[in-house]
Amino acid sequence: IFVSCLSLAAVVQAHPLSPLIVNPNNHHSYLLLDAASWKDSEAEAVVLGGHLATIRNRAEEDWIFKTFGSYGGNQHLLWIGLSDTVKKFHFSWSSGESASYTDWAPGEPNNVGNGEDFVAIYYPNHDQANKWNDWNDRVADPIGLPMNGVVEIIPPETANASNATNFANSL
Repeated sequence: IFVSCLSLAAVVQAHPLSPLIVNPNNHHSYLLLDAASWKDSEAEAVVLGGHLATIRNRAEEDWIFKTFGSYGGNQHLLWIGLSDTVKKFHFSWSSGESASYTDWAPGEPNNVGNGEDFVAIYYPNHDQANKWNDWNDRVADPIGLPMNGVVEIIPPETANASNATNFANSL
């Protein structure tokens, strides 16, 4: 029971800042979480029926960045579902999808301090805006800007069609 309470307490820390917003290009629903660590944000995403966002192409990345990077008039670093916790420098999506698209900032990923396992998109006013960096599991960047998870919820009919397409492509 003690472990369950701790897990629940961690999940409660990352609540939605935005309503669900549908991406018109892929019909997936997204929302921005309050500032929290990557692990807490992913746990909350699962509770909400999704995962931290999987970025499949430039158009999807640009939509997420434009929609949430300065949401509410504030700058946000955006946690996405990419990490290398299983094997260093072998990044995978928390959704289980393959990591075929990436958009790293120059010199990234670099695993500074041997603890940068989680990926976020830089905020709009950064000189590497809309590029990716690997970070340790934190709530804010070194200058105090929040790290906010972007949750992606895939409607069941879209997920089933995607799984069928992936299966057909594997044949």
